[in-house]
Amino acid sequence: MYVTARSWGIQPSEFWEMTMVEWFAEAQFHQKQNEGQKPVKGHLSDAEVDRLKLLLED
Repeated sequence: MYVTARSWGIQPSEFWEMTMVEWFAEAQFHQKQNEGQKPVKGHLSDAEVDRLKLLLED
């Protein structure tokens, strides 16, 4: 989580205070920024984001 926060340019304290909606918005924004690039730790694929959304709906 720390690596993700830093790679997004967010202070870790701000990262931990994010709501799930804010987190998903950041994840999708950064995912679109990195399309076509080699995946790195801290980035989720579309399938991973969709899977997390399904888990939250339960």
